[in-house]
Amino acid sequence: MYGNCKTNRQRIEQGLEPIPLEEAEALLFASWLRQQGLIFTHIANERKTHIALGAKLKRMGLCKGFPDYLVIVPIEKKKYIVCIEMKRKLKSLSQVSPKQKEWLAALQECEEVESYVAYGADEAIQFIESLIL
Repeated sequence: MYGNCKTNRQRIEQGLEPIPLEEAEALLFASWLRQQGLIFTHIANERKTHIALGAKLKRMGLCKGFPDYLVIVPIEKKKYIVCIEMKRKLKSLSQVSPKQKEWLAALQECEEVESYVAYGADEAIQFIESLIL
């Protein structure tokens, strides 16, 4: 779950811990969400697919840049939608694309919607916990 990237090879050679892939962070986050009993979905925009299926999904409304997770979070006596864009822990390995920035900004303008870029599962969990507590 660390990938075979140059950065991780260098980190291991230096005696440092490798940086998990976004996929590994997403799996940890989804597991935590399930343990908390929160309603959520993962938007699978990152998948590679046949060109015909990709075109069909685009016609059906799949849009680049939409955040990875949509979570329904109880805050006081209301339920809010929290949109999380998951990235790897090391910011230099994961950049937020212009399309992702557009979506996050548009969502943030909505009432009772929070959007957030999380660099790792721990940061995503801390963000949701900060809203609940």
